[in-house]
Amino acid sequence: MHYFRRTPVDWKAAAIAGAYVGFLFLFATGANPWGYSSMIAPTVMGREMVPRDSDASQFHFGFLTLNIVVAVLFAMVLASFVHRFRIGKALLCGACLGLVFYCLNYLICELLLTVPTGTNELTVFLTHMAFALCATGAYKAWCVGES
Repeated sequence: MHYFRRTPVDWKAAAIAGAYVGFLFLFATGANPWGYSSMIAPTVMGREMVPRDSDASQFHFGFLTLNIVVAVLFAMVLASFVHRFRIGKALLCGACLGLVFYCLNYLICELLLTVPTGTNELTVFLTHMAFALCATGAYKAWCVGES
């Protein structure tokens, strides 16, 4: 049984997968596709960057851009880990990395930034896990489509 592939990371595919999935997640803020869209509420990877009751709850191009940049970077890190695995192990690895990125997100927002944490952590966690699984699947599908 061969679980590893000896192929290089396809950085273009990783960036495209991250951008597509990140853009898709703009419309499903907080892992809730029936909830509000971050095109209205300023969020990055499921975390509200500004309190909802403030005047800043309108469209912010900066947060939209930051969300896409973070999504692309996240997908590129994911790709560097999952590119050797077949889809099942790749998704498991992607889920583990989703947990790691959630923890990093929480620590950065709690310790370095003044972003409120604690009110909707479950949805932020689910956003990271869903993004990791979707980006991993998109990356692996893109790479298989090229062969």
